[in-house]
Amino acid sequence: MHALLTNDDGFDSPGLSAIRHSLIEAGHHVTVVAPDGNRSATSHAVTIRPELTLKRLTGLGDPNAIYTCSGRPADCTRVGLFTESLWPEVDVVVSGINIGINLGDDVNMSGTVSAAAEAALHGVKAIAFSQQGTAGGAPFINHSDHEYRLTRYAARLVEALEEADAFERVFLNVNLPHEPIETTARATRLGRRYYKARVSPVRVSAGEWTVAPYASADFPDPPYEKDDGTDFNAVISGVVGVTPIDADRRPAGHDSGTWVEDIIARAGDVTLD
Repeated sequence: MHALLTNDDGFDSPGLSAIRHSLIEAGHHVTVVAPDGNRSATSHAVTIRPELTLKRLTGLGDPNAIYTCSGRPADCTRVGLFTESLWPEVDVVVSGINIGINLGDDVNMSGTVSAAAEAALHGVKAIAFSQQGTAGGAPFINHSDHEYRLTRYAARLVEALEEADAFERVFLNVNLPHEPIETTARATRLGRRYYKARVSPVRVSAGEWTVAPYASADFPDPPYEKDDGTDFNAVISGVVGVTPIDADRRPAGHDSGTWVEDIIARAGDVTLD
């Protein structure tokens, strides 16, 4: 299996390094094409101008090459799928492991999720991984240290996806809990966040104000849907949540549930590295 690996946190993210190591350890060929810096929350933006720059960081003899790309996450996927001669054809696109969760409505902002969506648009199997920072919650922004202790299981999910029948235009969004409680992952649906905090502009001059971004620590954390079956419910309960998403962000439909359950079964038990 040849996996294209990307993310939105940048090529030097510990989450990307962790899943790369596990995929290589499992005997797979991995090519990294990741942003040359942090591109978090850039969603599905792509670069029209100027030309993108690729830089190889590993030696020419390394079969698992690492490239940086000057573009955004979706650019990295496009480069990885359509660039000729630098690497073999891609079997599956893996995005992540993201620093922090990507649940519910927030997937629409996520560069990590969009990199996987871009692959699905072109008929390539794709999966996005995100990591909960601390157990028990689903904060919009989590500044705690992240541990990547489920990367071998994540690699098995990638293998299971690659082996499974294709499901057109659908990719998987996987959120890994900080402390797994159950040994079986759960097929989930996207939940909702409720953004209610108001923003107070601060005047700096006539006709000019500053406005704090919603990610600021000054804002209360937005509440979220905790109903059974949601991705929020799974992660806060210590369960790996596997959500099928259509590439245009619509729910993937009822038929995708059986497909996801098959992939979960193929991957086996959730185990710590």
